[in-house]
Amino acid sequence: LNKKLEYNYGEDDALVSMVGRCVESDAQTKGGASYKYRVCPFDRSEQDSLSLGKFAEVSYAEDGASATMKFTGGAKCWNGPERSMTATLVCGSTDRMTSVDEPSVCEYTSVVETPMMCTNSLVARAKEEHDELEKSAKPEHSDELK
Repeated sequence: LNKKLEYNYGEDDALVSMVGRCVESDAQTKGGASYKYRVCPFDRSEQDSLSLGKFAEVSYAEDGASATMKFTGGAKCWNGPERSMTATLVCGSTDRMTSVDEPSVCEYTSVVETPMMCTNSLVARAKEEHDELEKSAKPEHSDELK
């Protein structure tokens, strides 16, 4: 419990509500095999019932647009390293895993969308960008009619 109190849950502790929850996705390999991937923020990551690691650390992008969670010490690969997962959390309308990849043997990456990453400052920046785009798209008014 003390360790969980020390975790960095991001701006306004936005990710604290993800503790105890998992996000899952079914994925198919190029060879046709199907797997269920699971990321449980601040806890663990799995491929079916196989461990891809326990939560090790979290870091946040300077602009607050994403969080990167590393899970290490997973099940040992046959003739390889222990499995690991790097999950990138981004702003999205629902909790869902949008991609899973294995860029290196037994080292997995995933992208997880969650409303918890839609922080106040990120929403404010998006609104400012929207307002600027809207402003630049409006035609200039002219009093001269010919």
